[in-house]
Amino acid sequence: MRNLSYHLNILKKAGLVWEEKEKNFIYYDLNTSILEELMSWLIELEGSRKNEE
Repeated sequence: MRNLSYHLNILKKAGLVWEEKEKNFIYYDLNTSILEELMSWLIELEGSRKNEE
């Protein structure tokens, strides 16, 4: 559990994870916008590479 807490703390500091506490539960929201931007960039990169061939 310590390893998970360490990584969650890093993600929270980077603004990629938000924590919401409700009674005895903790809910986490993951910011996927960075992943979406990376996937979009990779798709564009692959498309431009195919056009060069």
